[in-house]
Amino acid sequence: KRKKLAAANGVTDTTPDGKKRKFNTWNKKYDEGSVTPHEGSFAHPEMQKLFDVKIVGEDVVSEGETDVKSDAEKEVEDGTESSAAATEVSVTEATATTEASATTEASATSVDTDKVPKRKLACLVSFLGSNYSGFQINSLTKSLHAEIELGLYRAGLISKSNFGHPNKYSWSNSARTDKGVHAAAQVCSFKGEMIYHHEIDGFAKQLDAMREKVNECLPDDVRILDFER
Repeated sequence: KRKKLAAANGVTDTTPDGKKRKFNTWNKKYDEGSVTPHEGSFAHPEMQKLFDVKIVGEDVVSEGETDVKSDAEKEVEDGTESSAAATEVSVTEATATTEASATTEASATSVDTDKVPKRKLACLVSFLGSNYSGFQINSLTKSLHAEIELGLYRAGLISKSNFGHPNKYSWSNSARTDKGVHAAAQVCSFKGEMIYHHEIDGFAKQLDAMREKVNECLPDDVRILDFER
C-alpha cells in the first residue's frame, strides 16, 4: 500500500543517492499539517493565545505585506521582461549542456554536505517549578516539557514539522514532577538537529554551542546543563 501510494504521488523506490527508500506514509500527514499538535504544546494555537506566546514561522507574511500585484504592474513587468527573456534564450541554450552536467555533479555532492544530521541526545535539565504545572506535557497547561520544547524549536534543534509532536522527535524524560517542584538535575532525551555540524569541528564543541543556543531561548527558571550523545 505504501509503495502504491508513493507511486501515485510520483515518489521513486530509491533515494537520490541510490539507497532504498523507506515509505513512512504517516510522515506526509504531519508535514501537510493534517495532524493537530499536542494541546499542551506551544505549537497549538490555543496554547499560544492562553499564554501569549508568539511563534513566528519562516513562511509568515507580516501585516501590510503582500505578494499580490495589480494587473497594471503585471503588464509593465511582462513588457519589460519579454525583451530581456528573448535576449537570454540564446545564452541559455548555449550553456544548457555545461550547466546540466555541472548541476548533476554538484547535486550529488550537496546531498551529503548540506544535510543537517539528527542525533539521539541526552539532556540534563535544571529548573524552578514555581511557574509550571509540572514536568509532563498536559492539555492547555504550562508544563516544563512544553517550555523546553519551545526553546529547542526556537534554537533550531526541533524542526517546524516536528514541533508539537513529541513522538516525532522521540521525546522521553526520566521522571515527572508535580506542580511547583524544582529539580537540580533531571535527564531527558530526544532526537535533535545538529545545527552546528557544518560550522564547528568536534562533536563535544558542537553540543556545547547547542546548549548555549538553547539556553538563550529559555526563560531564566529553566537551564540546560549539558547535552550528551
